[in-house]
Amino acid sequence: MSHNVYVFQIGFNKCGTRSLCALFNKSGVRGIHYKRGRLATAMHNRIKEGELPLPERWETVTFFSDMENIHGKKGIIDIGDLFRELDKSYPCSIFILNTRDRERWIKSRLSHNTRNKGTYCQICMRQTGLSRQKLIQKWRKDWDRRHMEVKEYFADRPHKLLVYDIEKDKPRKIAKFFRGTFQINPQHWKVMGETKKKKESRGEHTACCRPALASCAVAAR
Repeated sequence: MSHNVYVFQIGFNKCGTRSLCALFNKSGVRGIHYKRGRLATAMHNRIKEGELPLPERWETVTFFSDMENIHGKKGIIDIGDLFRELDKSYPCSIFILNTRDRERWIKSRLSHNTRNKGTYCQICMRQTGLSRQKLIQKWRKDWDRRHMEVKEYFADRPHKLLVYDIEKDKPRKIAKFFRGTFQINPQHWKVMGETKKKKESRGEHTACCRPALASCAVAAR
């Protein structure tokens, strides 16, 4: 168990994950994004082995986003489903459930290209063995389940969870939520990675600004 303050983005990809990471980085809170699937795989393997999810090399990072890997030999990994394990391992952690309209999210996923081996949808079809329509149905169920489970899990600890709708909420909502823990500048918010504007996949997005807090600074708001 670690008492460092970490922030985990646990909503799905195509919901502003790059924008969130950039906002924290530019506000002086060190974050890493995706790492081409290595972030998700490393955390998954460590959790499976009964170890703390974060390797030592990432313990000085504060913000983690897009913790997913669809290219692995062991199937699709999405650390967002392991939010309970993250919370137990890091009791001072804070979580962001980034969200948007579900059907527009599905449309965005269907339009998303990767750097190799086909579109996001094609890769997921191969990994799951599902048809396109069955995969879409699975995505809808996964979306509804995670939103319900996350909200229920943190219902009695609202200071631990920020639900942020990238289509409706303003970035000042993030700044207000983290006030007293981090100074987030909403002026650094910028929409990034929109599928209709940019077809290439998410690359590594890593920046180093300042170390994570060494002790638990989360207080009920």
